[in-house]
Amino acid sequence: MTGQNVKGIHLANVFRFVKWKRGILGLRRFQEAIKGLPGCSRADETTFIEKDWYDYGLYMKLLDAADRVVGTGDLSKIYEIGLWNIRNLGYLSYLARKPNIVEFIQGAIKGWNNVYDFGGVELVENHPKRIVMRYRGFPAAPEKCQYFRGSLTGMMEICGLDGKAEETACNTKEAEYCEFTLTWN
Repeated sequence: MTGQNVKGIHLANVFRFVKWKRGILGLRRFQEAIKGLPGCSRADETTFIEKDWYDYGLYMKLLDAADRVVGTGDLSKIYEIGLWNIRNLGYLSYLARKPNIVEFIQGAIKGWNNVYDFGGVELVENHPKRIVMRYRGFPAAPEKCQYFRGSLTGMMEICGLDGKAEETACNTKEAEYCEFTLTWN
């Protein structure tokens, strides 16, 4: 394995999200939009094996295409995909017990290499109603920023927290890392 890779569950879930939001016709539009991408000429939600590794750049292109098909191309649907993924990943169902957000994040950090073979995430500040996290080693792609923001919002939701995740630094804007601040009531 070379380069930057992500587990196939994420790619498969882009197809599932499009189908959930726009049905079969939307899925066909999405398939048409991505048919020129490597390995996607006849791709569907079963093409990408959930536990296999795939190119992270391809994943970013799938997110971008999904955002254009389901939304308006302003990246807002990528945020929604991140939120949707956290809500719907089957192995996370045990989290319905409203776990502690810090323990949840520490578990995500510990399991990082099960999902990505590059980069990393760290918890840099932990306050009673605020957490700051940094993602290092990612390509400068605005799609990943929206996806992570949605995922972090989903984590708070699963933990029973009413809050928001805001990007406070970004490698697409010349920072060394992407940083997100999570706040809740």
